Parts: sequence; C-alpha cells; structure tokens
Amino acid sequence: MKKGDLIYWEISDLKTTEKEISDLGFGDYLSDNGFKKAMLKAVNVVQKRSDRMYRRFNDKGKSVSFGIFLEQITDQDITIDKELVVTLDKKTGSVEFSDHSHPMSAEIMTLYRAEQLTIDSTQFRSMVKKVVRNQCHGISMRTHGGIYFIDDKFKESLGVLRGLFNAFPQAQLKVIPIYDDAGSLDAIEDATHADIFGDIEALIKEVKDQTEKGAITERVLEGKVAKSNEILKKIKIHEANLREKANEVKVKLSSVVKQLQDNVNKAEQIAMNPEDFLSALASL
Repeated sequence: MKKGDLIYWEISDLKTTEKEISDLGFGDYLSDNGFKKAMLKAVNVVQKRSDRMYRRFNDKGKSVSFGIFLEQITDQDITIDKELVVTLDKKTGSVEFSDHSHPMSAEIMTLYRAEQLTIDSTQFRSMVKKVVRNQCHGISMRTHGGIYFIDDKFKESLGVLRGLFNAFPQAQLKVIPIYDDAGSLDAIEDATHADIFGDIEALIKEVKDQTEKGAITERVLEGKVAKSNEILKKIKIHEANLREKANEVKVKLSSVVKQLQDNVNKAEQIAMNPEDFLSALASL
C-alpha cells in the first residue's frame, strides 16, 4: 500500500514577480522583498555582469552601504579600485551614491527598482520550503533538508505544489512514491522523530539564548508557549508516523511547556529568576 512520496526539487536561474506568485495562490508564503534585499540582488547582478566585486559595510541602524570595486588582473599584478559607494536607507528605500554621474549609478538604480518586484531562485526555494512544511506537512528525511516525505494524507496539497512547479520550466519537482514496507516505515519514523525533536531543541535554545541576554519577558515567554503549541500540532499530525517514538517527543515537549508556563506565571508576579529558569531548561 502506498504510504506517501519523497520529493526534492531542482531550480535554476528562475525569475518571476510577486504578482505572478500571488496569482498562483502562493503569495502568503513569500518572504518580505524589502529594500535591503532588493539592493543586494541589484549589486549581485552588477557583479555578475562585469569584472566588479562588492562589499557590504556599515550595516547598522537605519542604513547600509555597499562598496563597488573593479578588479583587474594581469600576468604580473592585481589591482582592486573602488569605483562607487551606494548607501541605502533601509526604512525609506532612498539611495545615495558617492558619484551620481558614474554610469553604474543609473544601472544600479534601475536594477534596484526592478528587483523590488522580482522573485529570484533563492526566494523561490525559500517559498517552496514553506509550502512543503506548512501546507504539505513535509518531514525532512535529512538533517539539512533537501529531501522531504509527504504523507498520502496530504496528496491534494502535493498536487497544488506540482501546479506551482508546472508554471515554471526552470523548476522541476521530483516525486518518488513510497510504500509501507518495514524499511520505509522505520526510516519515516526516525526522520519524523529527528525533525520534531529538532524543533523542540531549537525552542529550548531560543529560550536559553534570550534568557542569557536578559531578553526574556512575559510577552516573549507567551510567544514561546504559542510556538510549543505549534509543535504539539505537528506531533498530532504525524503521530501515526512516529509510532513508538510518539510518547517520547510528547514527554519532552510537555516538560518544556511546563517550564515555560511556570515562568510566564512568575513573570506576571515579577519573581522570575533567570538562573533558575536556565537550570530547569538544562535538565530537559
């Protein structure tokens, strides 16, 4: 009996627009195509088109700057000359150039405006991962992703994902059917356990890091409780695939939730001790 599918994808030199993605019904999965990201894409294009290189600097506060350099190599020597500095206001999107008369200033500005509406391969991949995770409820079969298992319970969502790929010839979705033999079930159980356990460990690390920085507040803790509830939903969705390991992840998560909730209550009373909280988390 068919259990589901393993999927992976290949995407190369894809360019599209936010409107096209939204018209296909995937607009909610796009990350913010902000001013800084658009400028990064613009200077990358300039770098690829010519013998230029760029360096980002002063990326603090409301602005960020990019130095554009010309690299020239001969048999005897190499020289790197600064040609232009581009400074972007990250909040307003306004751009300043060290030399407005330089031909590259107009080129960068044209690219920058266009890239604010453009989705590239990197953004497309990021969007696909969100669709796989959130709509298809995919489970990563490898620690660093790349191959995902989609349970047949979500075959309609997988069909929708196929439709997205069919709209772009530069993107190919590879789908391999998986059947419920013992080896496949064991591999799916191990991957599901590792995936969800990784989510729990990441949540613990987030809380520890913020506690050590003194950034834990009642509001932050409540946000982490909400995140733990999302993990609980994920456990319930994949409980059948977790099989014997379902109880293990439930116990682990419930311990984290208890520590979070206890400290939400303490935060309300302004009586939370960060060191006690870190000790409690360390024992999980």
